[in-house]
Amino acid sequence: TARHFYPMTSVKKLLDAMQFTKLNVFHWHLVDDQSWPFPLQIYPQLWMNASWSAYERYSLRDIYDILEYAALRGIRVIPEFDAPSHVGAVCKVLNV
Repeated sequence: TARHFYPMTSVKKLLDAMQFTKLNVFHWHLVDDQSWPFPLQIYPQLWMNASWSAYERYSLRDIYDILEYAALRGIRVIPEFDAPSHVGAVCKVLNV
């Protein structure tokens, strides 16, 4: 969802399909070189300035909602924060 943002409804549809097909691990590629839609309390400027837009980012409530939604379907969520290779958005916002 970093390179191509998916709204919450789409992520939930994917989780429903995973449950139906008995897939139980959701590898969630949250951040990438192009976008940082995941909120970090220590660096809020990443979420605000490195996401595609204000409409294409997740709140902490969204993240917890997805975790709960997946857990109720027997799906484990593994978030991926690909670093140091995919940190272009971070470098741009933090000027490093």
